[in-house]
Order: sequence, then structure tokens, then C-alpha cells
Amino acid sequence: FVKKTVPRPTPAPKSTYTVVSGDTLWGIASRKLGGGSNWTKLYDANASTIESVAKAAGEEEVATTGTGFIPELF
Repeated sequence: FVKKTVPRPTPAPKSTYTVVSGDTLWGIASRKLGGGSNWTKLYDANASTIESVAKAAGEEEVATTGTGFIPELF
């Protein structure tokens, strides 16, 4: 007897976005997630990093796509 299994779906590739001066979560979500109202997805996925580097200067990356977000991209 051979048990048939269902293949696991292939997760969507994750991508990142390099945040530049003047960017907002609303703007990034508009461009990368199809609408500004999706800004909460970016924030929720990157909250600890956003909060910890909020006052730091420089470029940062945030996860924008995939089956989940990666908060530790900064």
C-alpha cells in the first residue's frame, strides 16, 4: 500500500525594499503591496526593527512579499 501525499505549495520568494529618506509605510505599501492601506502589514512584520532604528540614520530594508514577512532584515 502506497500513501498518496499532496505536494507542498512552493512559498513565494521574499523580497526586500531599501527605505530611503522621505519614504513612508503608506508609500511603500502603495508601490509594493498594491495599496497604501496595507501599510499595517509592513509595520506588523517589521515593528521591532522599525522601532529600534526609528532614530537612526541610513538606509534600511523591509520585507514586502512572500508567505511571511521577515522582521530581522534591518
